[in-house]
Amino acid sequence: MRNLKKLPPATEGNPDNTMPPHHTEPGKEESMLIHFAQGKRLHRFSAERLADHCLPSTVSSLQRKHSIRFSREWVEVQNRFKKPTRVKLYFLQGEHLHKAQAIVSRRAKP
Repeated sequence: MRNLKKLPPATEGNPDNTMPPHHTEPGKEESMLIHFAQGKRLHRFSAERLADHCLPSTVSSLQRKHSIRFSREWVEVQNRFKKPTRVKLYFLQGEHLHKAQAIVSRRAKP
């Protein structure tokens, strides 16, 4: 068994190491829900630019939490080596898009 070095808890910027009571920054899932509710269509590489490093897991979690169904289709995009690769494109449509928009709208109201 390796000996792991224990570090003190991070307190920079927040001396008592707690979240402020009115924290309003959306987390990763909520942020991605906002993008999808705006009608955006994302695949794993486009989601990387939005700080989501595992889009399929995020989509799965959003489906479970909000009872919305994502549409999917295979698309071919260029990878970082300039070679074509197939990825799933995720998007919302119909009643599921409207439901996501309603969820985002409710959360935006104070």
